[in-house]
Amino acid sequence: MPRALIIHHGGRAGRDGEWTTDESQTLQSTPLLRVLANYEITWFTSETAAPLLWGNPLIDRVVTTARRARTLLAGERFDLVLNLEPTPGCCALADSIRARRHAGYTFDAALGRARVRPTRTLALPLLGGTYQDWLFALIDRRWSGERYVLGYRPRSRVRHDVGLNYLTGGHEPGRTWPPSAWSALRRRLWPPLAVTLPVTTPSVLDFIDWVHSCRTIVTTNSLGLHVALALGKEVVALLLPREAGAVPLYSQGVALTPPDDAASLARITPATVDAAIDSVLKQRRAG
Repeated sequence: MPRALIIHHGGRAGRDGEWTTDESQTLQSTPLLRVLANYEITWFTSETAAPLLWGNPLIDRVVTTARRARTLLAGERFDLVLNLEPTPGCCALADSIRARRHAGYTFDAALGRARVRPTRTLALPLLGGTYQDWLFALIDRRWSGERYVLGYRPRSRVRHDVGLNYLTGGHEPGRTWPPSAWSALRRRLWPPLAVTLPVTTPSVLDFIDWVHSCRTIVTTNSLGLHVALALGKEVVALLLPREAGAVPLYSQGVALTPPDDAASLARITPATVDAAIDSVLKQRRAG
């Protein structure tokens, strides 16, 4: 059986260099596992993102510390090493491991920074603008709608109509919805709908359990969105215009963007979100 190592530890991991949470993009990277299903997979990640990979039937081993990764992997040989991290440490680790093929980021001493190893697919116009399109192109494949793979099985039962995920992975201007808007939306929905909010300091697994307890999730482009998609939940995603085409929703809901292509989610009104939720609920009732 061929062997593959995926390095995704956290940091600057997007194709446009944007900072994102490692948990979110770790989950977004799991569609790769579906086209590497015949490989024995080792995944090097952060301790915070590791719970998103635990129990995954397509992963054989999860490594979570750099020291253990260097010690454990130094004497091994892989058919594929895919480095999704442009940090010097991860590039050095990836480049030092013996493999038939290296893909993704490598450190270019001449440039003084990381660069992506070229592939034929990367050189062609990508079929879409999603992270998955870019991710698959790193290994010279085309993304064909492969879905997330989440190994954890939630312990909660579904009991809420709508979950309002106000938790975000960062505080970049424009990417958060104001607290006043969340409060106004909650007042519009409850009653008659059963509405719930996440606890403020959950573990990753507790957060997954909370998402699973909801039929529909309202969220920005954060971990909550991708957990909801992995669990097959309906979503109302509040996205900036540049994010709307980059985040596939797998026909599980709707994306709302600010009017006039504004660069702030604050321009989306609670009334607009309320109407979108009503539309999603009507579609569900219609079967």
